[in-house]
Parts: sequence; structure tokens; C-alpha cells
Amino acid sequence: MSKNNNVVSKKYSSAAEPPADLFVAAIFDDVALMEKALSQGKSINSIHPKTQKTPAHLAASWGSLQFIIRAAQLPDFDPTIFDDNGHTAYSYAALRKDTEIKGILGPLMDRVQVLPELD
Repeated sequence: MSKNNNVVSKKYSSAAEPPADLFVAAIFDDVALMEKALSQGKSINSIHPKTQKTPAHLAASWGSLQFIIRAAQLPDFDPTIFDDNGHTAYSYAALRKDTEIKGILGPLMDRVQVLPELD
């Protein structure tokens, strides 16, 4: 066995800390995990490559109130991002009839720009 076969890449080592996932944090309303992801350089406005949703879309969909409260305090938080279905995080809160999340996101939605109609 060569020396290199005994070396475990830090990326795959059980001792290595995996990167924090904002999308998981959003679904599970895990503010500590959100803070960890943000400290690792993740953007609160990240768009998931498969679902085309932001963490805010998922948090509103799952009713993750604490996640939304903390996200709304971040200066770069943008709840006006549309997903591939044309919905914002507020739209998902409205679909759930979640008045608490709607109450947090509502005042932030005045930044939404109406898209021009196409002929």
C-alpha cells in the first residue's frame, strides 16, 4: 500500500465540517444553521439550481417563522425575488395563509417591480 492510499482528502474526511446549507436551514427553521451558512459566505438570496427557489421561498413554504424573522434583519435580504413559477416568498406565505410570515414580508414587498406586459 502506498502512502497516498492512507491520505484522506479533507473534503471527504469525517473530521471535516460539511458546508452549512441555507436551504436545509430554511426548511427546518434552523437559525443557527442559517448563521453558520452565512458565516461561510453563502448568500441569503441564493437560488437553488434544481428548484429555482431561494431560502426565503422554502422558509415561507414550510412556515419557518424564525428563519424569516432573522432573514428580514439582514441588509441584503431580498424577498422580492421571483421563482420560476413567478412567485415570491410572500406568495408562498399567502398560499399557506400564514399571517405571521406575511406580516414580516409584506412591508418589504414594496420593492417589487411590476414586470412590463409583453405584446
